[in-house]
Amino acid sequence: MITSLLNKPQEISYENTNFLSAIDKLHFEANGFLVFENLLTPEEILEYRGLITEQRKKVKTVLYGDKAGQPRNFEDLLELRNAVSHDSKLLDLMTHPKIFPLIVDLMGPNISLITSQIFYRPPTVKVPANFKQIDWHRDGPSDGGLSANGRYPWLYTKVGIFLTDLTIKDAGSLKVIPGSHLNDLNAKAYKNQADPIGTYEVKIPAGSVLIFDNRILH
Repeated sequence: MITSLLNKPQEISYENTNFLSAIDKLHFEANGFLVFENLLTPEEILEYRGLITEQRKKVKTVLYGDKAGQPRNFEDLLELRNAVSHDSKLLDLMTHPKIFPLIVDLMGPNISLITSQIFYRPPTVKVPANFKQIDWHRDGPSDGGLSANGRYPWLYTKVGIFLTDLTIKDAGSLKVIPGSHLNDLNAKAYKNQADPIGTYEVKIPAGSVLIFDNRILH
């Protein structure tokens, strides 16, 4: 489902927001991602964690993967796509006045929300530190799609809003290869590699936001 975020722009306040600096834009162009720490208040973190807890209670079946259709317990991993259709309050998070203007500044005003997802990943027991739930990949078309002049096209930008602390090593945070959005190397070249040369683990506190180019290997 594609939902325009600009149908009612008068309802979105841009007061007291953090717009991108020239350095931010250069960093994004060179590395393919940006981190903004502590954009959400402790009260907002608790509110949205509560919304996710409600979905964890409601979803009784594994929705995706090789266990799709099997019973799902409250503490099990949860991936819920098109999340705003399950709780309209999540749309407020998508248009948050400290987050949404950053995307407008980065991509321009002619944008749409094409997907929204909830990921709840509980701590794992007896799993090696180098375990990956998903192997190295780019988001978007398979293997990046068609490239031109050694690059894939920039199709969309993803925003990760983290509600738990991920400042310690190997706590399940996102790992990226900075600058990999600027080449069309097939992601299969990194298959089964724990941490290829150049890997950067994005360790950020709860309430922080990670913005990344869909082409970056992660």
